Amino acid sequence: MKEKYEIVLKIEMKSLKNNLSFEKEICKFIVDFDVIAEKQKIDENKDKKVAADYCLEYLRTYKKAEVREIARYYGLNHEAVRKALSRLARKGRIKRIARGFYAI
Repeated sequence: MKEKYEIVLKIEMKSLKNNLSFEKEICKFIVDFDVIAEKQKIDENKDKKVAADYCLEYLRTYKKAEVREIARYYGLNHEAVRKALSRLARKGRIKRIARGFYAI
């Protein structure tokens, strides 16, 4: 008895849209993962810059703040805000006044 197998491949088209090609000669889909990885790095760097910008904007307005305040106010990930504030403090752009509290 022959069994029939069906393979279902779900693809998130946003990330693969321009990086997926079909090779007719070998009947295979080819995915350029290097391009996808590079785009993800760019997006991650963009997110870091955005989080830092939001943190600076909030601190310029309110002078001092807690990590969770900024994260809630802008709807950002708590960890991303914490890392952005930590980097800004390390660079000397803001001051860490207590654990989880920062001022400009």
